[in-house]
Amino acid sequence: MAHISQYGYPIVTPMFYVVLDDGHIYISSVNKYRKKIEHLIANPKISVSISNDGSNAKRQKSIQIIGNAEVSFEQDLLTKVHWKIIDKYWWDLAGNDELRAAAFKGVHTPNRAIIKVIPNKKSPTSWDFGKMVQMYERGVWFNEAYEMCKPYDVR
Repeated sequence: MAHISQYGYPIVTPMFYVVLDDGHIYISSVNKYRKKIEHLIANPKISVSISNDGSNAKRQKSIQIIGNAEVSFEQDLLTKVHWKIIDKYWWDLAGNDELRAAAFKGVHTPNRAIIKVIPNKKSPTSWDFGKMVQMYERGVWFNEAYEMCKPYDVR
């Protein structure tokens, strides 16, 4: 996700995210020791880029969402988002309630906030790197990526 610093510069940070039933992206962040929440309250402009596993360029796809952030300190929302984060990123703990509870305790710490991403009307933008490889012309797409994908016959 990217936000704007108090000096007007973009700050880009990799973050865990989840999508709740309302279809919005939610991100959890430490509030006390990070500036991101302070920045988003002062200037709610935000962008989020999500990519699938980039280990195979011909199958790599990404989306970018641009919009506004809504910051919340509401405990029920924090709890809901943190459990979703545990289920998404620590899926291997499924069925082990003791380890899930320990992981939740590590994520659900004091001084946290939830960032809800509210897309603007022109979002999202998506791209498919496999199509870019298929459309390769020298000077239009990175030659090294083209050479990397050659053995896979992506044309």
